Amino acid sequence: MPVKHYGQENSVLNNWPDESTSEFIADKDIICHGSALNWLSTLLYQFHQLLNRICDSINFWKSGQINSEREKKSLALQVIRSQKYEAMGIIMGGVTHNFNNILMCIIANAQKGESLSGNPEIKDRFGKICQVARKAAEISKQLVDLSKPDPQVQYDYFSLNDIIKETVLLVRSSFPVSIQIEEDLGSGIGIIIGNSCQIQQVLMNLLVNAYQAIPSSNGNIRIKTSKSILKEQSAENGGLLPGRYLELTVKDNGSGMDETTLKNLFVPFFSTKKESGGCGLGLSTAMYIIKHHNGHIHAASKPGEGSTFKILFPAIN
Repeated sequence: MPVKHYGQENSVLNNWPDESTSEFIADKDIICHGSALNWLSTLLYQFHQLLNRICDSINFWKSGQINSEREKKSLALQVIRSQKYEAMGIIMGGVTHNFNNILMCIIANAQKGESLSGNPEIKDRFGKICQVARKAAEISKQLVDLSKPDPQVQYDYFSLNDIIKETVLLVRSSFPVSIQIEEDLGSGIGIIIGNSCQIQQVLMNLLVNAYQAIPSSNGNIRIKTSKSILKEQSAENGGLLPGRYLELTVKDNGSGMDETTLKNLFVPFFSTKKESGGCGLGLSTAMYIIKHHNGHIHAASKPGEGSTFKILFPAIN
């Protein structure tokens, strides 16, 4: 199928319902970039999934298990908001192929520079370029997998603390020495099941955002892991079932966010940094990934008081 209206990513998102209405509008002429994706079949699949979720929510409400009107409204908004995440998945599938080609070019040139350089420091720099570019290529592949209607991402058991340590090592070299990264990793945290590359992508996103939110040359980013127990299901925790969870917290002493920014933080293409090239996909992608790991992410912030992101992952017994 030929590509039509290439570059109309915003039109795709605009055709998804916002959080104040459940009206579903479809533009049959909008087809996203990427020959491997069939817009119509994907759209029908997503609409079918939406209907299933709405029916499930209605049955849940009728059962009397949710008594609070606030809880009902919050869960309804989550159903509608999920449409934007699915649209984002379609767009991701259309751009990651070209992005991966660019990465392969970067890796090839960095490897050449590494082999030709006689300076140990420069050689080490080229090596780090290769390492980070390979990690980006792996993330690119995972984004392609996530963009499919039925993502087939390989999950495994891994240590959350180990992934944090590895990620901090990667980002330290690109942050100014004046930015302090503190690690408060709980002992005996245990393991989670998921895709370690995707979780690393989420953490890198949070760390980069934290660094960019620090206006002065001196800043502090604190990463903490701990055990958490949910005693009841609530909209505040994303509707997660009661049980044992691992909690990952990333806190910074940056400029903080106002209520409007906080409300739209996870909406695809929403960005406060568009003048500097921000595309507004970092945090929406993070939420997309965490949802696929049966987890939940929550943000808290006030202007001038920094920001705190908390993520819950199901713990493995």
